[in-house]
Amino acid sequence: MGSNHHSIVVVFVELSQGREVNHMTKNENGLTMKQWLAKVDVILEGICGLGHADLADFPIYDMWSEGATPREGAESALEYSDFPMEEI
Repeated sequence: MGSNHHSIVVVFVELSQGREVNHMTKNENGLTMKQWLAKVDVILEGICGLGHADLADFPIYDMWSEGATPREGAESALEYSDFPMEEI
């Protein structure tokens, strides 16, 4: 039996501005959300050994779309998780 492969494209819609954002959209720093999160995770793993999915929710989309650096994203993830910031 052959297997069927289906591509799924996840589309994020920013309703407040009516702007469609898909998996290939880049922010002002030239990073897709997936690329940005991968960089955030590298930073987080170096600091605390965890990735963003292991920590409290933080405003991922807002930070990415506003052009925050991955470092700023990692710091936000840690702040939302009540990580002692003096340890960074």
